[in-house]
Amino acid sequence: MEPSSNEVVRDELVSGVVASRGAGTVAGTGTMRQQMWRVFRQNKLALASLAFVVILILGAVIYPFFFNGLYWKSAPIDLANTCFNSTAPGYTGSAPPSAHHWLGCIKGYDTIGLLFYSGRFSLGIGFLSAIVTMSLGVTYGMLSGYIGGKLDAILMRIVDMMLSIPGLYLLILTIVLFGRSFVALTVVIGFTGWFGVARLMRAETQSLRERDYVAAAITMGASRQRIIYRHILPNAMSTMVTAGTFALGDAILALAGIGFLGLGLQPPQFDWGTLIQRGSDVFKLGYWWTIWPIAALFILFVLSTNYIGDAMRDAFEVRLQEQ
Repeated sequence: MEPSSNEVVRDELVSGVVASRGAGTVAGTGTMRQQMWRVFRQNKLALASLAFVVILILGAVIYPFFFNGLYWKSAPIDLANTCFNSTAPGYTGSAPPSAHHWLGCIKGYDTIGLLFYSGRFSLGIGFLSAIVTMSLGVTYGMLSGYIGGKLDAILMRIVDMMLSIPGLYLLILTIVLFGRSFVALTVVIGFTGWFGVARLMRAETQSLRERDYVAAAITMGASRQRIIYRHILPNAMSTMVTAGTFALGDAILALAGIGFLGLGLQPPQFDWGTLIQRGSDVFKLGYWWTIWPIAALFILFVLSTNYIGDAMRDAFEVRLQEQ
């Protein structure tokens, strides 16, 4: 009896796997997680960036509970906890770094306290916006790339039209329409940042759908949903992780930009861009500590996410790294 088409495809796949193992395409040892961690830790910049991000997140979460109104007197919304006597002649509320205030004071409040306090909102909006961006971009791009045809052309023309609008103008327009609360900024930044992710995932899906294992799954009668969730989505993970880290950095930069323009969070909530905007009022008087610590912090955070994304991309492609 002649073998069925499914059996022929299965035999070809098995023979291909055996041949690839004999050729030594995977030279790594240990479990997949161990190999991925080994590849990740080879990138020293990524390790340092990961440590910086973890410390920053822990500081934003823990700092207000342990130091609020204690040694540094850094409670940003407690007007009684100021750095100096606000009734003194010529008082501006800004002072250079000292033993009690390591990064100085901004308008009566400790800079470190403001950094971590505003970091809670900046990081919160950044992570949530990145989740919204990736959810929309991945779904849209995979749908367009896998189905193809006229639907793909229509969907991509919509993306091209949205990308032709300057991002800052689109942000300002949506903020004017929907407000600038925590939820509104999260939704606005997330919904205006997924267009590039959609194009990236569309190209990745078009590449993956031409692979042999997808053709084999189609031959075996797998449904479209199963092919996407079991074959295309897992193999696009390295691209998704890299795009996600860039989306996080872009969200932080977008929030800082609109905050500097005066469209960020409203007091008593602060974001890093709003702090820079407030510090710029006295920066021209030589009060460098009102700008540089905050600017350096979020720039380092954005760079750290990029380094982490590059390392995670290599880790997810561990089979290529271990050849």
